[in-house]
Amino acid sequence: MRSFASRLIPAALPILALAVGCQDQKYNVITKTEVFQQAPSNEVDILWIVDNSTSMVQEQTAVANGAASFIGHLESTGMDFHIGVVTTDLSSTNPKAAALVGPYASSATPGYQQLFASQVQVGTGGSDQEKGMQAAAEALTPPMSQQANIGFLRDEASLAIVVVSDENDCSDNGALGPTSTGDDCYTQYSKLTPIPDLVSQFREIKKGSPGQLTFSGIIGPDAVDGCSTAVPGKRYATAIQMIGGVRANICDADYTGIMDSLGLIAAGVLDTFALTYLAQDDGSIAVHVNDADGNEVTADEVEDATNGWTYEEAADQTSASIVFHGAAVPPRGAEITVHYTFAGNLATTVDTGGS
Repeated sequence: MRSFASRLIPAALPILALAVGCQDQKYNVITKTEVFQQAPSNEVDILWIVDNSTSMVQEQTAVANGAASFIGHLESTGMDFHIGVVTTDLSSTNPKAAALVGPYASSATPGYQQLFASQVQVGTGGSDQEKGMQAAAEALTPPMSQQANIGFLRDEASLAIVVVSDENDCSDNGALGPTSTGDDCYTQYSKLTPIPDLVSQFREIKKGSPGQLTFSGIIGPDAVDGCSTAVPGKRYATAIQMIGGVRANICDADYTGIMDSLGLIAAGVLDTFALTYLAQDDGSIAVHVNDADGNEVTADEVEDATNGWTYEEAADQTSASIVFHGAAVPPRGAEITVHYTFAGNLATTVDTGGS
């Protein structure tokens, strides 16, 4: 891997957001409506993509050590889960490229926590071209989904994809050529597959399915601040922002908190929903929650830090979210609608990568 320094705090993002806007010409005020959805079922398929290049020993161990925190949320919410692991190595010399590392763990598998902890420690003999997003797409689509990985992906289940890598994504669908090296992932960046194209593949997998889709990553952060062991995972970060999920710092020494957040989002009952824009002020926000039957849940409309919702902005004003608390956390299958006045600031910026 290549040296770069950065730091970022994990944050949960929305599963589904549909934004529409209108402009009040008289007052020049722009209003936004965003709609979010809690997972409708207790089935989830969780695919971990783990970097198996030479620099990943400590990170794989940290994920394994956090297995109890991750799986604890799946157990406590009664999830019917599948957990599979693939590596970022799609080189022609890898006969198991995009294939699951052994049989996937499930809620019906004896010793599933130990199996998951063992499988994420995939070793360090893989390619230095870490093609995490392409590996996930190939693992979840034919021919792999119907051959080596058959049975893992279920039509009615939510799909949670989690990547662990200290490098940026190098998915290229062969554009770099057979003699390319890891450095070409950076020097020939324009040849990489654009992130929107890869995101479209994931969305197509769950098209027409009631299950949620999330994309999360334990990746290199952006800011140069005490993290010399990772390259910023900007392409992964863009996918996280486009799809919704948890972004976490791979340079953290202890992954317990990270694995806890990933377990929550995999369980499909979220308390935090990121907005596309910063709100003008708290008073411009209206929150409505309907349960799975379409009935309005009036308790969730109250702005309250104990049993209601709060509007929270990052200290640097680069992101904003509606956070539910206590008994107000929307139930499974709920639809959350947020109306607010746009303050004129985009919450985040993205790097799509590729040409």
